Amino acid sequence: MDLQELVRSLSAELRENFEKRSRLISHRGEAGTAREEALKTMLQLYLPHRCGVDSGFVIDSDGNESNQIDIVIYDQNYSPIFEIVDEKRYFPCETVLAVGEVKTEINTRELEDSFEKIDSVKSLNRAGAKKMIGPGAFGGHLEEDEYIDQIFGFIFCGNSMSNDTLVDAYLEQLQQRDRKLWPNYFCNYNGINIGYHGTYDTGTYLGADPMGAEGLYITESDEMNFGLFHAVLNWHLSQASIGRPNLFSYYDTRSIPTRSIWFDE
Repeated sequence: MDLQELVRSLSAELRENFEKRSRLISHRGEAGTAREEALKTMLQLYLPHRCGVDSGFVIDSDGNESNQIDIVIYDQNYSPIFEIVDEKRYFPCETVLAVGEVKTEINTRELEDSFEKIDSVKSLNRAGAKKMIGPGAFGGHLEEDEYIDQIFGFIFCGNSMSNDTLVDAYLEQLQQRDRKLWPNYFCNYNGINIGYHGTYDTGTYLGADPMGAEGLYITESDEMNFGLFHAVLNWHLSQASIGRPNLFSYYDTRSIPTRSIWFDE
C-alpha cells in the first residue's frame, strides 16, 4: 500500500465532498452560507463523536459575549446550550473546543474581520474552571496561557489574495495581539495553509501552538491542504481540555433574593 497515495486520496475526498455540498446548498438559494453549512456538515461527519458542530455565540460567566461565530465546535457530552426565541444559540466557553470563520474569499478586510471574531472568543474568561477528565472527574484547572487549555481558532477559505500579500497581512494582524489571542491555523484549501513552528526539548515542531512559536510555517499543496487542516484540527481536539461550566454563575444566583427557613428542633 502506498501510504502517501492513500493520504492524498483522503484529502481529495474531503475536498470533493465539501465542494459538492457547497454547490448543492448554493442551488437551494443559500449561496451566502453555502460553504459555512457545507463545512459544518463535513466536520460533523469526520470529527470525533464527542464534538458537536454548530454556529452561534460563545459566552462566559462574567456576562461577556463573543461576536457571532460561523463554526462552534463543543463537547456535546458536557455542554449545556442556551437558546432563545430568535434561534440564537449560546455556548459556555468552558466546553467549547474550537471556533472557526469561513470565508468565500480572504482579502485584507475579511482577514481582519476573522481575526477580530476569533479574538472575541479567545478573550472570554474560562481560566480557573475545573478541568473535566471524565464523568464527575476533574484534574486541575484551565490555564489561560496553556495551549491545550485554550479554544482553538481557525480561518477557512477557498480563495485569497496572493500568498506574499496574505502572509504580510497575517503577520500584521498577529503583531497587534497577544499570543493567546492568535488564530491557531489558516487554511486556503486552494492555496496555502499557515501554522506555527517552534522548538521543544526533543526537537522542532510544526503545528498550531502559538504560545512558544518562533515563526510561521507555510504549506503550498492544494491537493493536501484540506487533509492537513483536518489532521491539525483533529490533533488538537484529541488532547484539548474543557472545563466544568458553573451554571450558578451564569444564572447569577447571588442576585436572587433568598431567605432561609430553619427546621424546628
